[in-house]
Amino acid sequence: MAKLGARSTIDEYDFLSPLVTHSYAIGNHIINDCVITDSSNSEYVSDLANYPYYRIEKFVISKEYGLIYYKREDGEEFFREDLLPDSVDNTTN
Repeated sequence: MAKLGARSTIDEYDFLSPLVTHSYAIGNHIINDCVITDSSNSEYVSDLANYPYYRIEKFVISKEYGLIYYKREDGEEFFREDLLPDSVDNTTN
């Protein structure tokens, strides 16, 4: 089960689906072993869905880095700064 921004994983039979890992790109940097949760594989949990501040459209969690990205429905986005294109492979950060 994934719960961030009031999202719970779903599948076509209304049972909890296992989370599947994927690769995710930030700029030209590919991060492996990520769980990507959005409207294609999750839905809002009914008791939290009425609180707009908690409504997150998409989030990405990396096995290596933890939370690396989220986007709220109002358009606000979070990127893990040390993984942004200008800081990848930069050891001075």
